[in-house]
Amino acid sequence: MSLTRRALLGAPALVWLAAGCRPRGHLTGLASADRTVLRAAIDAEEGLLASYDAAIARLDAVAAGSLTRARDRHQEHLRALTATSTPRETTSPAPARTPTGDVNDVLATSVVTLQRSGVSARSGEVAALLASIAAEHAADAAPGPSE
Repeated sequence: MSLTRRALLGAPALVWLAAGCRPRGHLTGLASADRTVLRAAIDAEEGLLASYDAAIARLDAVAAGSLTRARDRHQEHLRALTATSTPRETTSPAPARTPTGDVNDVLATSVVTLQRSGVSARSGEVAALLASIAAEHAADAAPGPSE
């Protein structure tokens, strides 16, 4: 049995489902560096969601279906990041995010950022979470064989 490119790209999603992207409650005693990378990842994921929302708004319901499912996965990333981080100090709702660009461009940029953040994280759980999100972003941003 030979592995296809599609199968290799799907592997990070299986890892994500198995271990990485599940909120486990916030970590006590997070290092300042971990809080910083988590805050940056939360902000980036919120911007990505805004980019998805803008792209979905431009499409009809049928065409938007796959983007909506992808957006839902990224909403789960945001939940996992938020659950892992320390609670926000303000009770006011987060300001609405403006789209940061084309979804594929934002995904590709976020892969590098998340990978670097994962390397600098002090907590293994934070590093694993960032790496799993980076892997899914890479799989989402990679063009398929027909694209």
